[in-house]
Formats: sequence, structure tokens, C-alpha cells
Amino acid sequence: MKKLIAAMRTGMLCLLLTLLICLRTTGAAGMQQQISLSLQNATLEQVFDAIREQTGYYFLYTNDIVKKAGKVSIDVKGADIDRVLRMCLSGKQLTYRIIDKTITIREQAAPLPAKTSAVADTLIRGKVTDEKNNPLPV
Repeated sequence: MKKLIAAMRTGMLCLLLTLLICLRTTGAAGMQQQISLSLQNATLEQVFDAIREQTGYYFLYTNDIVKKAGKVSIDVKGADIDRVLRMCLSGKQLTYRIIDKTITIREQAAPLPAKTSAVADTLIRGKVTDEKNNPLPV
């Protein structure tokens, strides 16, 4: 009787592990959806609509930035969503972020201005003192 119970536990454990491995593999495959597009002189809105139809991802963007970006031509087969978005937004001063099934498109942040040499070359001299005008120890 004890052998039967031990065999059942072992069998259930093997079944559970197999099920977990299968679910994990299926979930990972779903995250790497393959996209195939062939569009010439299309607006980004048209590209985003085609991606949405194939993947179910939704896009958030303002009409202004999409209109300013101009048209794109893209021809890919079996590419993942990151690659497709990088190709579409290349040279457009736009960036994207994927959160769950939503892709947010926005303008790239302007680069910070470089330090000017006038500020870096300024020499400051003086003496640091306390309340009683005594120099502070070094």
C-alpha cells in the first residue's frame, strides 16, 4: 500500500513538472510574436494598425508626432516587435516603450547641452570662515 502511494506521488509530481514546463514554454513563445510586413510609403499610423492586427498590441501616440515623422517603407518577415519598431522609428527622433500589450510612442528627449568652457575654466578664490570669521580647518 505504501509503495502504491509513493508511486502515485511520484507520478503526480512528474505530471505537475511537465505541465509547468509546457506552460512556461507556451508563454515565452507568445511573448515573441513574429511580424511580417511589406509596406511602401506608409504613414506610421498605417504601420501601427498593421502591427496591431497581427499582434493585438495597442498604440498610444499623438497625431502631431506621427504626422511629423513622415512616411516609412518596411519589408520584414518573421521579425519580433522590437526589431520592427526600431526599423520604423529609425531616424525619426521617436522612441517607444512596451508595457504589457500597450506600446507608447513619444518624441526622444532633447540631449542635454554640453558644458561650456567658460564655466569650466572659471577660477574661484576666497576664504571659508565660521560665524566668528575664523578660518575653517582644512
